[in-house]
Amino acid sequence: SLAGRENESGPYAQISAAQRGVLALAAELNAAACLVLNADLAALHGEAVQSLSYPILEKQCDLITPIYSSRRHEGLLNTGILAPLIRALYGKRLQYPLPFDFAVSARYSARIAGSKAGGILWPLDAAIPEPAQIGQVHLNTHHDPAAEGLELTAVLSQIVGSLFLQVEQYAPYWQRTRGSQPTAVWGEPEAALADSEAVDVRPMV
Repeated sequence: SLAGRENESGPYAQISAAQRGVLALAAELNAAACLVLNADLAALHGEAVQSLSYPILEKQCDLITPIYSSRRHEGLLNTGILAPLIRALYGKRLQYPLPFDFAVSARYSARIAGSKAGGILWPLDAAIPEPAQIGQVHLNTHHDPAAEGLELTAVLSQIVGSLFLQVEQYAPYWQRTRGSQPTAVWGEPEAALADSEAVDVRPMV
């Protein structure tokens, strides 16, 4: 399908391939924890590194995803589609199921590294067929994703299309889900970021 080809070759799939390479190296080295950070390295500072690694090293968690502070109109794809769908299907209340940064345990690195899946890497994937301890941390980090050259329809097709493929693959699991449960959260939320400028809705209309 077209969505399948885009999932294998689009920019998000290329990022995911690099992430899988990092996790494969962590699994080979049997690293106790592996932090995967966005290429802009906005989370490469002491506070963020400690926040992400602490639940893995001290609380025996397998997967830690961030809760970012964001402006009012940021992350609408995530808040409007991805997070609600993940919560409804798998009962996992993750605010950012496709995060820029995340941390995993040694056994979780091995799970992802051993997976034959291609396309976009959803960190939650390895927790669906097998039990895993999942948590979130408030992360004082802000990313400004590069949008130049990206078309909205292509982004929607690649990301949401990948999620729908995942939904089909894991149907036997989410069909048994009843309700949702909160995940453990560490850290204190940062104040919401102020909008830098007014949003011009005319192009959307």
